[in-house]
Amino acid sequence: MTMWLGNLGRRVDPDGEIARTCRDVPASKLVAQAPRATLDAIRDGIFAGRLRIAWFTALGIAALYLVARRLFDRPVALVAGVLVAWDPLVLGQSRVLHLDAVTTTLMTLSLLALLVYVVRTPRAAWLVASGVLGGLAALNKSPAMFLAPFVLLVAGGAAWRRPDRLRWTARIVVTWGVAAALAFVALWPAMWVTPVDAVRGVLGGALGYAEQGHEGSNYFWGAIRPDPGVLFYPVAWLFRATPVVLAGVAATVVALIRRRTDTAERGGSAERTALIVLAAYIVLF
Repeated sequence: MTMWLGNLGRRVDPDGEIARTCRDVPASKLVAQAPRATLDAIRDGIFAGRLRIAWFTALGIAALYLVARRLFDRPVALVAGVLVAWDPLVLGQSRVLHLDAVTTTLMTLSLLALLVYVVRTPRAAWLVASGVLGGLAALNKSPAMFLAPFVLLVAGGAAWRRPDRLRWTARIVVTWGVAAALAFVALWPAMWVTPVDAVRGVLGGALGYAEQGHEGSNYFWGAIRPDPGVLFYPVAWLFRATPVVLAGVAATVVALIRRRTDTAERGGSAERTALIVLAAYIVLF
């Protein structure tokens, strides 16, 4: 998805000057060895791609607000959209030609659409939309495949007290999985020709990254460490989080543990379920 956004509308010419330069000149020597006109063309192309990523993220945040309105009150959805739009890490990732902003946008919309189906409006369109968005997210970056087992967890949890829980769970998992698989296959031409090799390459690369870690090691607690351990993640998150985010986490914890006497009348039960699922998604991912 990032590659398509980055090259949307560009003429594909494998024998052109840009393609030959990028193919023949090592990346570390590109500035020193490539002709100035070629460098200018590469720069312009990269900037245009960055602009498309920014537009995609902005439209995704607008869609986030529209979907969140189906789950929460309008002020809550508006505040959520504004906070995401102004988050420093989101702003930083959404202005470069990179995978993370696109993947995050697609995963978030997929999860919110699933929640609308589970706790608000059990219409198949929401479930199919969630699956398609999840498939596009996985197409962009392999960690998005986390959505598949998480959908199974949400479906099973939501159906726990239903008399038809097995049928309900199966309907969610099968519909979501088929929609995600169709999107994954339809928009990746390699799946049309060598599907087994394509999937094996993605999973093999993902497992390799998970086993090897960063090639250049990690800087943690004032020293370079090959393996910083599990504390790396909460510490890195705290450094990147803002005071507003930390206050929101505290407010979420209070909202989850507070007991309301009028949850049935105000739809608080559905909001509570949505908050629990969102919190579980963040922690588990």
